[in-house]
Amino acid sequence: GYSRDEVIGKLKIIDVLTPESAATFRENFPHFLERGWVKDLDLQLICKDGTILPAIANATVIKDAAGNFLATRTTLFDITERKQAEAILRQANEELEITVAQRAAELKQINQQLKGERLERERVEQALRQSEERWRLTIRGRDVYDDLRLRKQEEEALQPSESTLRSFFNSVSMMMGIVELLDDDIL
Repeated sequence: GYSRDEVIGKLKIIDVLTPESAATFRENFPHFLERGWVKDLDLQLICKDGTILPAIANATVIKDAAGNFLATRTTLFDITERKQAEAILRQANEELEITVAQRAAELKQINQQLKGERLERERVEQALRQSEERWRLTIRGRDVYDDLRLRKQEEEALQPSESTLRSFFNSVSMMMGIVELLDDDIL
């Protein structure tokens, strides 16, 4: 935004740099003089209207025959579009990182839920196995109980007949044998 007359012989580069860029320039200038060139030095220029212009500088040192510094030949490139693209990319990366972090947290939570559900399922399956085993034992116990109950009933039903036979054999002194049993009759 400056005219040629406003710059040549009146302003130094340091006069149109932001404070941060001026510090960068001062830090790099001794290396620049020693090396004789600088490439892609990132700077911010203050325009005449006060806006900031991002730029990169490429420069070479011009020295006299004795090797003394005379001037620089510098080319400044406006990198506003690149900086805007970088800002958009940075914003997209930040949003992506946030989204990835959210998804990772969601996945972690779902994973914890699944682990809890798996543990609950295993607990329920174990309880079912134990219940089934108790049921089987109970059924087997009932079968044994029923068998014992039936045997007891049969023994009780046979007891009068056995008593009669025992008393008959015990009361007679001679040898006897049973020929036939019919409807509670001894022949």
